[in-house]
Amino acid sequence: MHKGALRQASATGGLVAAAAFALLSVSLALRQPLPTAPAAVPPNPTTHELPPSAARWAPLTRVLLADDLTAAVNQLRLNPQFDALSPREMRALVDQSCRVPQLLQMDGRDGPDWRRDPYLHRLQQRCAGWAVPSMFVAESGDDVYWEEGASDGPPALLLQRLREARDPAALRRAWWDAYRFDALPQEQIFPDRRRLLPEEARHLIEVVIDWRQCARYAACGPDSLLTLRVCASHGCLGEQDLLGAWNQALSPRDFEAAQAISAWLPRWVVDE
Repeated sequence: MHKGALRQASATGGLVAAAAFALLSVSLALRQPLPTAPAAVPPNPTTHELPPSAARWAPLTRVLLADDLTAAVNQLRLNPQFDALSPREMRALVDQSCRVPQLLQMDGRDGPDWRRDPYLHRLQQRCAGWAVPSMFVAESGDDVYWEEGASDGPPALLLQRLREARDPAALRRAWWDAYRFDALPQEQIFPDRRRLLPEEARHLIEVVIDWRQCARYAACGPDSLLTLRVCASHGCLGEQDLLGAWNQALSPRDFEAAQAISAWLPRWVVDE
């Protein structure tokens, strides 16, 4: 064969080989799994929660997340700053959670329930050894508290007291006073212009207080004692944070109403 022909054949063969290699590379590349973009995380519905003051409230956060409540509270009592850490509020939060089994029994709701039982079991494990006070002791949510000692006054004064409330008990009482004496501008608070019944007013402010306390103590997640209390009381589908637990426990209209109240109320000053 002529040398020129040989050179042309060799060049042609080189081009064919290069093309074949390129095709093979493309084929192999196409077989590789494509990189996936990180899944978009939908934003949580706002509850107008306060950012937690981690440094101040960290000891109480540990109590609300502890597997052994009794041991955690005993450890907290050794803290030199114990008296400044709202010990009565801490005790109320723990008692409120640990008496859920008694409340279910009193309400005739202590039978098997697959939505409640896993959370009730976890709650009972945490509360083991905790001395729950008698159910006959008046608590903040009882009728005795709600009905007696209401403070009358002009609407402006009642709303001022409500805006100055800086703890759950003060907020609860100021809210009830403003509701009882028709000082709440409900047509401004609720987009659907609903008028709360007394039992609704009592219940929804407790939901808002729950949200604010979980934010204050950075204890809003699935392992929080506050979340376990709601799921053990009402049942939950899957692991929920406190917002999700209340979203499942309330009707859509009541959940929106609780969010509206939270948006309308002034925010607490966490570090006061």
